[in-house]
Amino acid sequence: MRRRTFRRDARWRIFLLTLSILLTIQPVTAQDIAGLKSKAGAGDVQAQSALGNAYHNGDGVAKDDAEAVRWWEKAAQQGDIGGQINLGIAYQFGWGVPKNYAAAARWYLRAADQGNVGAQSNLAVLYHIGQGVPKDDVEAVRWWRKAAEQGNAPAQLYLGTAYHLGQGVSKNEVEAASWYRKAAEKGEPNAQLVLGMAYMYGSGVAKEETEGVKWLRKSAEQNNPGGQFWLGTAYSAGLGVAKDEAEAVRWYAKAAEQGFVAAQYDLGQAYYLGNGVAKNTAEAARWWQKAAEQGFAKAQYNLGMAYHSSDGVKRDDVEAYFWISIAASFLDQPSVKQSRENIGKLLTADQLSEVQERCRKWVEMHPNTEK
Repeated sequence: MRRRTFRRDARWRIFLLTLSILLTIQPVTAQDIAGLKSKAGAGDVQAQSALGNAYHNGDGVAKDDAEAVRWWEKAAQQGDIGGQINLGIAYQFGWGVPKNYAAAARWYLRAADQGNVGAQSNLAVLYHIGQGVPKDDVEAVRWWRKAAEQGNAPAQLYLGTAYHLGQGVSKNEVEAASWYRKAAEKGEPNAQLVLGMAYMYGSGVAKEETEGVKWLRKSAEQNNPGGQFWLGTAYSAGLGVAKDEAEAVRWYAKAAEQGFVAAQYDLGQAYYLGNGVAKNTAEAARWWQKAAEQGFAKAQYNLGMAYHSSDGVKRDDVEAYFWISIAASFLDQPSVKQSRENIGKLLTADQLSEVQERCRKWVEMHPNTEK
């Protein structure tokens, strides 16, 4: 396998981060419900919020998100932060009410103005993606900063990413690394990943591959597939750690099993070449297939050639032409286009027509995300 270098690309620069939204819920037993209902009906804000939580979780009552929303709104109208943020989440994700991002933003704002870090971070995300509010990265950064300065790790990660990409704030890789570190030290696995990559590249910090591997390992050991993939890459290339192809395969496999497309491709390469694992072309084709179906063009090309050469799969030139054609749409390489042309000559006119229609539908429904 060729020696891999850490290059700047979309695999780590842009992270589509999942919101970590946790409700603060006190357990409610069945015997508490009657008392909660009585207090909530009399206007007790804490009881209203707690009763909403009980209905949301089915804790002492039948689960009923519509009823949860009813009680959260009563609490929220009285200024209860918990009710406000829970109501915002309900509108954002459609819990018991139709999705309404504008309503979600309004309720997050009321909680955010009271200093709630979860609401501040959630509101920032809505500004960043333009849901319920106009897209405004400057405003997103303003709210992320408020949450980050209160020690909220996801907000610190978001703020670091904003500085890294220059979104809503002047690009500043030193500032980005500083915020990544704050979140990484709190155990945030994506922050550990990007801090590790910062050290591998020397982005905002002195280039120090050993330190980079340390943070990549922390991320990988939390089962973060990006951390696992890049730790495997470090082992494969011998960067910051002794070169060890078997260890690289072990980490690739962990990430690949979680659907990390680049790991699936590299694991296929390892099986095909016998790097760090016994050579197994059938296993190589299996992992290339998984990556190909996720839109990884290099895997699509390799899979197509495997079908043409009966290498790990039964020969099938129709399938070979299909995958190589998809790859050729994204890989501007003469060898790929020549392979497609050569295999196309082996097909009948009807076969070519059918495959070309299949390719058209594939590109419409499954745009390639990686080259």
